[in-house]
Amino acid sequence: MSQICAVIPAAGRGSRLGLDRPKVFAPLSPGRTAWDLLWEKLEPLVDRAVLVLSPPGLAYAKKEVQLPEAVTLGLQPEPAGMGDAIFQVAPMWQSCSQILVVWGDQLSISAATLQQTLQAHRGGLTVPLALMSPPYVQYDREGDRLLRVRESREGDQMDETGWSDVGIFLLDTRGLAELWHDYLAGARRGGSTNEINFLPFLPWLSSQAKWKCSWPEVEDSKQVKGLNTPDDLAYFQAQSTS
Repeated sequence: MSQICAVIPAAGRGSRLGLDRPKVFAPLSPGRTAWDLLWEKLEPLVDRAVLVLSPPGLAYAKKEVQLPEAVTLGLQPEPAGMGDAIFQVAPMWQSCSQILVVWGDQLSISAATLQQTLQAHRGGLTVPLALMSPPYVQYDREGDRLLRVRESREGDQMDETGWSDVGIFLLDTRGLAELWHDYLAGARRGGSTNEINFLPFLPWLSSQAKWKCSWPEVEDSKQVKGLNTPDDLAYFQAQSTS
């Protein structure tokens, strides 16, 4: 039977939000955190999940957070980028048919978009995209092939309007860890972050002849919004209590 494992990279610290905990555990309302909101959307759609944390984040979660049995804690020892976070825990997801990668701060994503992503998947790679003006991340495509992912944080020039991901990625697991290893052999580090990251892996993956790619369109571009600043935290707290 096909099984889906959600992989949630969440090794970021909450210091920019004024928190003493990982931002995935940011409080939204009494007794409710960012993680609770995210898991409510994921739980009906996946068989299990791996929440990837930093060493301090892992210590916090073990002491302060009660997680469902379906959720396993994973460790990213060093802050080496999202790709590293995903593949550090490959032994925890390789027995599943697909992984649904969801950024741990992507709180705006809707249950409908998650369901749409699963339904659009034809094998290989499926990434829902929203049209943004201007995009923070821009996907350049030709047909169903992904040519390039431009990233503002790495100093890339963006168009006035372009297609951006909403922080979720569905991938088949067969051979995926080996492909990541092959990619690392020639991958370039980001110009600003100096990280070998996950998004540049996607065009490389798309170039593999046997990998199908699907790009379902998301009409509500507000789903791109994540939890990154104190203003974002105030926004999601207001949404949670309204």
